Amino acid sequence: MTDREWKAVDSLAEDEWEIFKQKVKVECEHMASVTSMDFRYAETSATLEVQRFENGVAMKVLRLRFDPAVPRIVWQCLNPSEKKGWITFQLHGANLFYLFGNVNTPVAEIIARLTMCLTGQL
Repeated sequence: MTDREWKAVDSLAEDEWEIFKQKVKVECEHMASVTSMDFRYAETSATLEVQRFENGVAMKVLRLRFDPAVPRIVWQCLNPSEKKGWITFQLHGANLFYLFGNVNTPVAEIIARLTMCLTGQL
């Protein structure tokens, strides 16, 4: 990417991170409304941790962290084994795209894959 493209990605990525966090929470709330799953959140400007509780005990954890230096979203699934990876951004024209495993992937699909961590399917 050119210097100009990096600056554009930097300026867009932080806003996209906020939108991404909200979409993850909305998906978890939807899952909770159609199942007996209980989710709790811990959030800062740079992190979102979603915990799935069973009988008052956190059983599964999805941790997301925004790394503005790259920029990227680093994810970690504790389920109970650990899986981790990252989501990067790519600019095409004026549009910012998400790369999951270096593949251009729709946000809804990324969120579906990550929330599988909370159901035990990832």
